[in-house]
Amino acid sequence: MQSQRKLKTMTGFTLIELIVVILILAILGAIALPRFMDTAGDARTAVMKAVEGAMRGANNMLYAKAAASGNENTANYTITLPSGVTVQLKYGSAASTAELVKAMEFSPAEDFLQQGTAVRHAKANSPAGCQVVYVPPTAPGLSPTYTPSYAAGPAGC
Repeated sequence: MQSQRKLKTMTGFTLIELIVVILILAILGAIALPRFMDTAGDARTAVMKAVEGAMRGANNMLYAKAAASGNENTANYTITLPSGVTVQLKYGSAASTAELVKAMEFSPAEDFLQQGTAVRHAKANSPAGCQVVYVPPTAPGLSPTYTPSYAAGPAGC
């Protein structure tokens, strides 16, 4: 009889044990949750950094094509890419942001906006705070400029 009573009292968890486990999980959640809250914004920031690199790479390719034909110092020059797209160059680099975007293949294209001199992430909290501004060279021998803006929080990526 005593062995049956002992089995009945030793099954399951006590209320105190359950409360302790819930408290431990709550504390871990409170510590870990803020670290993972803005992963989408971090991902968009990383994408825009990659877009900046792609802009630089595309312009380097355009410059190499212009230099190969001896037109890196020409103010207005048009090249045709292997895909059949024509791009207007200015001193060996894309003449505008719109021309540079033509040389790049965004995937998916609907995630990006080309507005004026900027390429923006369309799904950002504020596209103006998640962009790269491109300015072509103004004279032979000068490099184009790329100005990134990756603001954090609701005003950015």
